[in-house]
Amino acid sequence: GSKDGPTSKNVGCALEGLLIGLSRVAQQAEDELGVGAELDTLVAHSVKVNVFHSIDFLLKFSEPLRELVKSGSLEIQGGIYHL
Repeated sequence: GSKDGPTSKNVGCALEGLLIGLSRVAQQAEDELGVGAELDTLVAHSVKVNVFHSIDFLLKFSEPLRELVKSGSLEIQGGIYHL
């Protein structure tokens, strides 16, 4: 596998890959905010980091999506909402 993250050869399914990526998301959020960050702040930032991670994941593992984005036919946007 790759040091950068999951690849199509070592990930059994998309969900598994996303779950593996969550630990990296949490680590990235902590690295960006610092070890002493408040829990609520860390959680909120982790959600934001995860949105971008999910977009990157989709583009990495879906050639049809990559091609549509590349051609300008599709724009992928992330969002955060509160229920």
